[in-house]
Amino acid sequence: MSAPPRAADTAAAADSYQRGQARVAAAAAVAAIAAWRGINGKALDLSWLAVLTRLLPIVSGAQRKAAAAAPAYVGELLALQDAAATAVRLADGAFAGLTGDGRPMATLLYAPVALAKQRIGAGMRIADALAAEELHLAVLVRTQVQDAGRMGLQAAMAAEPKIRGYVRHVNLPACARCIILAGRFYRYSAGFQRHPNCDCTMIPAAGEQWVESQDPAELIAQMRDQHAAKLRRSLTEGDLKALEHGADLNQVVNAHRGMSTAAGRSITREGTTRRGFAGKRLIAEAGSRPGGRYRRAVAVRLTPAQIFDEAARLNWGRGEIVRQLTRFGYII
Repeated sequence: MSAPPRAADTAAAADSYQRGQARVAAAAAVAAIAAWRGINGKALDLSWLAVLTRLLPIVSGAQRKAAAAAPAYVGELLALQDAAATAVRLADGAFAGLTGDGRPMATLLYAPVALAKQRIGAGMRIADALAAEELHLAVLVRTQVQDAGRMGLQAAMAAEPKIRGYVRHVNLPACARCIILAGRFYRYSAGFQRHPNCDCTMIPAAGEQWVESQDPAELIAQMRDQHAAKLRRSLTEGDLKALEHGADLNQVVNAHRGMSTAAGRSITREGTTRRGFAGKRLIAEAGSRPGGRYRRAVAVRLTPAQIFDEAARLNWGRGEIVRQLTRFGYII
C-alpha cells in the first residue's frame, strides 16, 4: 500500500472546502439580514411575508450550492489517498428548501418574527427586538446552509464505495464540545454532531490509516494561546484548572450539556407529490393520495439526517444506506 498522504495535504483540502462552504453560508446570511432590515416593526407579519418570497430562493440556492460541492471534494480526498473516485451524481436540489429536521424552510425563517413579537409584547423596544432577532435570523440561515452541505457530503460519501468513513476536522476557533471530537474516525454512516454556527467539517477517508488525526489537547493549547476569550465561553476557569491538573478533557467537557443530531424521526412532505423527484419513486413504491393540486405519495420521506440516524440504529450496510438515499431522492 502507498504511504499515507501528508496530514498537511488533507488538512489543506478540508480547510479549503470549509472556507467555500462558509462563504456560501455567509452570503446567504447577509441576504437574510438585508431582508430583515426592510421589515416594518409595526406590521411584522405583513412586511416579512413580502420579503420572504425573495429570500427563500436565495437560501434554497445557497443550500443547493453547498450540497453540490460534495462530490468534487470526495474525489479530491480520494486522489490524495491514491484512489480513483466513482462518478457520483448528487440530486443537490433535494437538499434545498428544507431544514435539517425536514421542516419547510419558510417555517424556520418565520421564527425570528414570532420571537420579535414576543419581545415587543413583553415590553422591549421595537428597535431592540428587531436587532436581537436579526442576529438570530443570520445564525439560522448560516447553520441551515452548512447543514445542507454536510448532508450532501454524507450522501456523496455513502455513494462512494471506496470511502470507509470520515475524520472530524475542527477549524479554530472552536468550542470545547467540538474540540473533544476532533480527529476521531467515524464510519461514513455515522451522524455528524453539530451546533448552530458550527464550522467543523469532515475529511472523507478510504480508511483510518489514511488520515492523521488532530489532537484535541493540542487544539485546546492553541485556543489558550490564540483565542483565550472564546475558549472561556465553553470552558470555565475551573475546567481549565482541572485540565492543568491532569483531568481528562473528554470528561471535563462532557460534564457540560452535550450535542445531538436530530431528535425524533425527521420526515418531510417536500418533494413528495407526483411532480417531485422523490415523489415519483415513493408513489411507484406505495401509491399516492390526493394532496392539493397534485397527488402525494402515501409513504413518508425521511430527511438525510434521519436516514443516517436509522442506519446507525439498525446497523445498515453501505448498500442499504445508498438504497435509502436513492429511494428518498437524495442520490440520482
